Amino acid sequence: MKDKDQTGRYVTVLGGVNVDIQGFPKDKLIPEDSNIGTVKISMGGVGRNIGENLVRLGINTKLISVVGDDYFSQKILKDSAKVGLDMNDTLVVKGQEAPIYLAVLDQDHDMYIGINSMGILENMTIEFIKGKKTVIDNSGLLVLDTNIPGDVLEYLLNEYKDKAIFLDTVSVSKAKKARNLIGNVHTLKTNRLEVEALTGIKAGDE
Repeated sequence: MKDKDQTGRYVTVLGGVNVDIQGFPKDKLIPEDSNIGTVKISMGGVGRNIGENLVRLGINTKLISVVGDDYFSQKILKDSAKVGLDMNDTLVVKGQEAPIYLAVLDQDHDMYIGINSMGILENMTIEFIKGKKTVIDNSGLLVLDTNIPGDVLEYLLNEYKDKAIFLDTVSVSKAKKARNLIGNVHTLKTNRLEVEALTGIKAGDE
């Protein structure tokens, strides 16, 4: 078997991981009351989902993100290891909790309200990324998502502009982080609203 760390033989993903908690009411949702229903917990995050999908496609993949040291953080790491996603270079912040996305859906499974607690990602600094230089340098390509801090995104897109970089813009507000940097991106995964945020140009129908 070839060493997966051999230069150019793996992909490095830098992005968000989180625990997804979703609540589904059994009947019509009643605001300001306790609703009988179902709660589901799963491991998510744009970066983690991309990384897992790459692994399932048979691609050696490393994921660099940020987690805490609580139960959910350990579950993220363990579940990723089970599917073969390498998170050994992820930052573990002691005394902090895993990023969490909480969503309450209505009886039609449409979003009623969502709350995200993703502040721990601010611990991903340029200095931390510089410490991963060898890992990043030896990657066949990079996949970034805009959950990472804006200064880190800018650093990566400028420092590694000669490397193939795939970017997921995630949302309208987060897409704006890459507004002046898309010229350094090889492939962009985005949607119509995010394109408008990136370019400042209203997208037409044609």
